[in-house]
Amino acid sequence: GEETGECGLPAVAGSAIGAVCTAAYAAFIQLSAGAFSQVGYYFDPTHPTKAVADAAATVGAQAPLLWLGAVVVGAVVPLVCCVAARKKGDAASWKLFGGVAVVAALAGAICLRVAFYNMGLSVFMFY
Repeated sequence: GEETGECGLPAVAGSAIGAVCTAAYAAFIQLSAGAFSQVGYYFDPTHPTKAVADAAATVGAQAPLLWLGAVVVGAVVPLVCCVAARKKGDAASWKLFGGVAVVAALAGAICLRVAFYNMGLSVFMFY
C-alpha cells in the first residue's frame, strides 16, 4: 500500500549494501589467512614443537560461521525478505518479512562478532 511505499526502496537498498559489504568482508578475511603466517611465532617452552597460535587455521575453522551465519543468514536472508515484502507491497507483508529480516540480521551480526573475536583471540599474544 501507500503507507509502505516510502520505506520499500530504502530497505531494499540498505539490505543490498549490507549484503555486498558483508560478503566482501568475509572474502577478505578468508583470503587473509596467508598474511598471518608472516607473523613470527614464538613457542611455548612446555610444548616446543607446537606453535602458540595458528591463526591461519582459525581463519579456515571459522569459514562456516562467517559464510553461513554472517553472509547467508545475516545478509542474504534480509535482502530476500525486503525484496519479497516490496513485491507484495502491503503492510502485512512488511510486518512478516520485516520481522524475519530483523531477526536474521541480528543473528548474522552476532555471528560476525564471534568471527571478529575468533580472529583476535588467535593473534592476541603477538601484540
